[in-house]
Amino acid sequence: MMKKTKINRLIRELEKINHYGTRKILVQLKKEVNVYLSCNTRQNILEKKIKQQLRRKSKIQIGGGKNYLLDFINIDISKPADIIYDVRNGIPLPSNCINFIFTEHFLEHIDYPISVLNFFSEAYRVLRNNGKFVVSVPDTKLIATAYVKNNKKLLYKIKNRWYSKRSIIKNIDSGIDIVNLVIRDEYANKKYTPHFWGYDEKKLKQLFIDSGFKNIKKWSFNKEIANIKRRFGSIYIEGTKK
Repeated sequence: MMKKTKINRLIRELEKINHYGTRKILVQLKKEVNVYLSCNTRQNILEKKIKQQLRRKSKIQIGGGKNYLLDFINIDISKPADIIYDVRNGIPLPSNCINFIFTEHFLEHIDYPISVLNFFSEAYRVLRNNGKFVVSVPDTKLIATAYVKNNKKLLYKIKNRWYSKRSIIKNIDSGIDIVNLVIRDEYANKKYTPHFWGYDEKKLKQLFIDSGFKNIKKWSFNKEIANIKRRFGSIYIEGTKK
């Protein structure tokens, strides 16, 4: 590929042409070329960083936020991740290169079915044979059952375990408010991104099955990896690529 400096030098020579229409076209061309080269540079930097990470690690965490895992390649849309990337566009890794994928309270933040199905397909692609994929989500059935049965004790526990530090708590004064907050979670704060879909154990397992995973079962909670604060009210399911 021609270097950016050489392309810009050629454009500067062409800009000397004393013709208004031609000059106008060249100004636009220059903008487009610089955008293209900038994107290409970012892609090269990303690919280099991925290669460096893969030489040292064979596990990835996706959407972990501040729960940064030292022995993992952390992929997220913002820092402190090792790789800043929106996985709705795919997982930026080669096929068959990873032994273990972990994602906790991330799935509910992307749209279903398009992004979710693509995410499971990508997880299957990047895993090696016998590699494991672990997914955790809030247990929507737990909240829905507590509401239907008017289990005030459980609803109160959910409210205070998950939302006590938010200013919105003063407006959550009924069971249906808690159901809506858990499933939708549209609290207007950059720290809290919206929820798009709710899951129960059956639905989550079906996503694994539909994506080709085997040996699908509950994951044994590991506090060295998972966020201990999320143990209550969450589903953890694992599947194996065969």
